[in-house]
Amino acid sequence: MKLNTLKLALTVLILAGTALAQIQPAGTYAVSWFYDAQGNTGIVSTVRQIDPTTKLTFTELFYSFCVETTAAVCQEGNGIIPNSAFVGTVSTKLNHPDLLTLSADTTVPSMQNWLCITPNYDTASCGSTAPATGGLISVSFAKNNTWARLTTGDDKLYNLGALIQTTTSGTWGFSAHMTGTVLGTTANTAGITTGEMLFSTGTVTTALAQVTATVGPKATARLLRAWEGQGVQR
Repeated sequence: MKLNTLKLALTVLILAGTALAQIQPAGTYAVSWFYDAQGNTGIVSTVRQIDPTTKLTFTELFYSFCVETTAAVCQEGNGIIPNSAFVGTVSTKLNHPDLLTLSADTTVPSMQNWLCITPNYDTASCGSTAPATGGLISVSFAKNNTWARLTTGDDKLYNLGALIQTTTSGTWGFSAHMTGTVLGTTANTAGITTGEMLFSTGTVTTALAQVTATVGPKATARLLRAWEGQGVQR
């Protein structure tokens, strides 16, 4: 399979901006590949962020059993879930034992679930689709110290030569390990090794665009295609 050389570990991302030295997360993003019982590659991805216009927080979920599969039919889904379904925060401290938990019922009206008939990895598309029944996704993401990428920058305001305000913005990314079940299927992450994801402040699309070199354009395209029209800020 094409992704066998890209066995990627979960990356937990915090997309944050800070003002006056106090960190205020603009969003939290978590994603992990997994294998199902047949060895097909799936993905769970969830993001909690603040709408820059309404200032309201919303949480989106995408899952797929179709990232790389030999099956003729596989299932995917995405949509908006309650903010309470994705719990936890990510500390900027390297060795802080952060834990994010996701417990989402994908049968709710705000979620769409579909069968991907004749999935095509090269085009990240389906020959056709049909409605599907969702279920429960219950996973946890535990930060580990395999790797981390921290990027910050300062915006300093001076008045008459005196520094009167410093605003720091940045991104903090950490490796982590996912465990749990996806629609009743145990998410097998055994043998999945570390893969780096890059990320940016502000928008999910910008963050995903920067991970293309690592996860591959076709896999990234699945997330972007699923999020089209769902209200994710771009």
